[in-house]
Amino acid sequence: MYQHIKAIAASVGIGVVVIKSPESDLTDGTMNELSKINNVVAVKFEPGGNELALFTDTMSRVGDELAWIVNTHHENQLASRFYKTGARAFMDAIAQLRARSRSQDIQGP
Repeated sequence: MYQHIKAIAASVGIGVVVIKSPESDLTDGTMNELSKINNVVAVKFEPGGNELALFTDTMSRVGDELAWIVNTHHENQLASRFYKTGARAFMDAIAQLRARSRSQDIQGP
């Protein structure tokens, strides 16, 4: 996974956001290595539920070299807790739906 993301980062001239979800195989060690790549700028953390403890643990090991974005889904009441532990941006289903809708508006039918 590291080599794949590293190759993508090397081939683009913009910031890269890595997605860490329960299904991903990104370990804390891999996240540490990715944080050393200049244009890997953020992690979108997608908890599979109330995984505040997992987020806190992961962030404490990886550190704040990357911006942390948390996809709170329908757990918006948890946003302040994630913020207190280091998340700096949030997404939810409404924001994703609106972004998808806006993309379709721009591209047309």
